[in-house]
Amino acid sequence: MRAKSFRQMSVVLLLNTFLITNALAQGVVWFDNRPAYLPSPPDRTIRMPDGSPITGTAPGATVSQYYAQLYYQNNAGAWVAHPTVARFFTSAANAGFWNGGSRTLVNAGSPAAGVTRPVQLQIVVWDGGTGTATTPQFTFDQARQQGRLWAASRVFTYIEEWDSPRGTDDTYMKSFVGGMMLPGPSAVLLRRSGSELRFYVEAYSPSQEIVIETRTNLTSAPWFPIQTNVGSVWFTNTVSLSDSQRYYRAKFMPP
Repeated sequence: MRAKSFRQMSVVLLLNTFLITNALAQGVVWFDNRPAYLPSPPDRTIRMPDGSPITGTAPGATVSQYYAQLYYQNNAGAWVAHPTVARFFTSAANAGFWNGGSRTLVNAGSPAAGVTRPVQLQIVVWDGGTGTATTPQFTFDQARQQGRLWAASRVFTYIEEWDSPRGTDDTYMKSFVGGMMLPGPSAVLLRRSGSELRFYVEAYSPSQEIVIETRTNLTSAPWFPIQTNVGSVWFTNTVSLSDSQRYYRAKFMPP
């Protein structure tokens, strides 16, 4: 009776172990958008409001103030923020790319060869301040609340591949499309009355410096700065009645 009970207990323990392992099956993904892992096209870079790739250092530091983080949807349908963030490079050669690496998807993804489980991914990018390589000064949510620059990619499907032999690109995010621009200042056109044009430019932070520029056509005319302001501002410009067309843009100045 004891031997039989022991065998029954062993079967139960093995079954429980299998169920737990199956429920918490883990896939992996290589979280990096550099050309070595994700060649273009499509565009994989992350850009500033003026269209230029993210680059440069944080104020008073030698490292970038921008971070990227991976979100994924687990097998229970819940969205999970992977705890390990990645910092952007500061060099021109790596402008628009973050320094990532392998990420484990707890209870999500394809855990083994022959098991295919698509997983939904999303990537967020934000101005995290002057934090460390692994801990931003401001989290993604804090950055949004403070009006700092941020962006989120479209949700895309990732399927871990299981080539035989195992391929180096089996965990790359091949469906990721970059090119997303961090939001710039928004402008609301109110009216043109005679020679006066007036609109409101809204910044995302009271301390953000905004430059308003103008030009007469979108092909050959250069942009000329006509006003600089810190924070949101009402802009009024007096133009000649002979001006048949004039274009304006507002952009953030680098901190």
